[in-house]
Amino acid sequence: MITSKLLSAVAGLEHGFGERGNLPPQNVITLRQVHGTQILMVETGEESGETGFDSVMTRRKNTPIGIKTADCQSLLAVDPETQIIAAIHAGWKGTVQRATEVSLQKMIDVGAKAERVLVALGPSMLKSCYEVEGDVASQFQKEFPEWPEIIEQKSEKKWLLDVALTNKKQLLKMGIHPQNIDHLEYCTHCYPDRFDSFRRDGDKSGRMVSWMKIL
Repeated sequence: MITSKLLSAVAGLEHGFGERGNLPPQNVITLRQVHGTQILMVETGEESGETGFDSVMTRRKNTPIGIKTADCQSLLAVDPETQIIAAIHAGWKGTVQRATEVSLQKMIDVGAKAERVLVALGPSMLKSCYEVEGDVASQFQKEFPEWPEIIEQKSEKKWLLDVALTNKKQLLKMGIHPQNIDHLEYCTHCYPDRFDSFRRDGDKSGRMVSWMKIL
C-alpha cells in the first residue's frame, strides 16, 4: 500500500493507494463506476455498491471511502479543518468531463475551502505509455485549448495523453495551492509486479482500491 507524505501529515486521517494484491479496509465504501462525474455523498455508511458515480465523499468519522482503478487516475482529497474527504476516479473520459473540478466544487459547496484542501494523485498510466488515437486527442484539444502540453503527437495516428497533468491543472484552476498537491508518479503500465493495468492485461486485469477515512 502506497501512502502520500502530504496526507500522512494530517492528524486523524488514514489512507492508501492500492497495489496489486493489497486489501483495503474491510468495510470500505466503493462504487460501481461509470467514467462520469457524479458524486456520492456518504451519509449513513451503508451506501457501498451504488452505481452511476465516480467520486465518493463524506464527513462521517470511521467511514472509509474508496475508488477502484487499473490505469485511471485516482485522487484523494481532504480539508483538514472541516474533515471533508473525497476519493475521485478520473480516467480519460472523466478527465475530459472535468470530474476533478466537479468533485472539488462539491467539496467547496459543502464547506471545504480550496486553500485548505490537500490532494494526492495515486499511481496511474503516465504520459509515456498513454497512447490514444485522434478521436480522444481531439476531445482534449477542444476541451482544454489553454493547456496544449497535456497532449503530444507521437505519430500520424497516435498521441500521448497526460491524464495526471490534466487533473493537476484542474486542481490548480480550482484554487488548490501547488504545495498542497502530491503526485505519486508510478506508472501502472510499467510495473506488472506492482500494479494492475487494464491496457496491459485486458479483461484479466484486477482493480486496485485507493481509500481514505477520518478517525
